[in-house]
Amino acid sequence: MKHHYIPKFYLLPWVSDEDGKLTEFRRLTNPHTQVQYIEDKRRGRNETGFEENLYTLPGTTKETKDNVKRYSWAPSMRRPPLPGASCFTA
Repeated sequence: MKHHYIPKFYLLPWVSDEDGKLTEFRRLTNPHTQVQYIEDKRRGRNETGFEENLYTLPGTTKETKDNVKRYSWAPSMRRPPLPGASCFTA
């Protein structure tokens, strides 16, 4: 599951009107030469700023996971949306 560490609505100012994407820059290392280089790609907001299973709790029971969700995530999800916050649901 994708867990976004950069909320998608934060990325809106960098999204192009032309293609609906932004430019992502990544620093990579060539595994053979150990030389670092910069890669740039056009990506949608769903394709950047996330890590797979970032908030997963490995080695815990389902009950523990449910309790963590109930006590940490649930209160913020029950708040009413801010006026004009339609971009938060994209």
